[in-house]
Amino acid sequence: MSSYLKRDKKALREALLKSRDSEYEGGLNEEALRIYDEAYDKQKKYKEQLLSKLSDEDQIQGLDQFSNYGKLFSDLTKRQHIDTGFDVVTIIITYDSQYCVAIVRNGDAQYDLQSYSLRTFKSHFKRSYDGDFLKMALIEQTLTGKTFCIAYQDNGEFFISFVDQKGEELDNFNVTEYLGIDNTSLPLADFYEPRIAVSFIEDDNVMVSVYHRGDKT
Repeated sequence: MSSYLKRDKKALREALLKSRDSEYEGGLNEEALRIYDEAYDKQKKYKEQLLSKLSDEDQIQGLDQFSNYGKLFSDLTKRQHIDTGFDVVTIIITYDSQYCVAIVRNGDAQYDLQSYSLRTFKSHFKRSYDGDFLKMALIEQTLTGKTFCIAYQDNGEFFISFVDQKGEELDNFNVTEYLGIDNTSLPLADFYEPRIAVSFIEDDNVMVSVYHRGDKT
């Protein structure tokens, strides 16, 4: 394991432990997040310096161990640059291999679901989600790749959006209202995780898992 990966692992471990002056029993707090942010910034600078040594065609995103051998992989895959406008949170390829679908973040108040053709590389659809404090991280799809579902939360309220391959929203299910829970399970700053997960199961039903912070009083 390289030295910067060891540092990142150590920083994450420290961030998940309480600091000595914390009034809580554990978890993330201001001091722990500061420690993690410092380590993350150092790792980011290291990666930027490493990638700057390579030309755009020879850059290999992901595993830095291969960065010095970019030319060996330059002709093995076809690359196409697509400007999504904002930072990409996650991206999938549809099971029918026709499109890619991405979650794109435009700050905490807006996320976009964008789709592009894998043949023409042109935009297929774009759907925006607006709110007060959104968190959206994963896209699930049916076995046919024709329907997608995205679990997300808006400032403690949980939702599942069902979208077809044309970008039309089939349903927006309010999980918080259905379960009768409150909105105290707020999202964490600088983390994409919405604290809700959804997955398609048999017969295109969905299984949903939601984190809800209990009342200790």
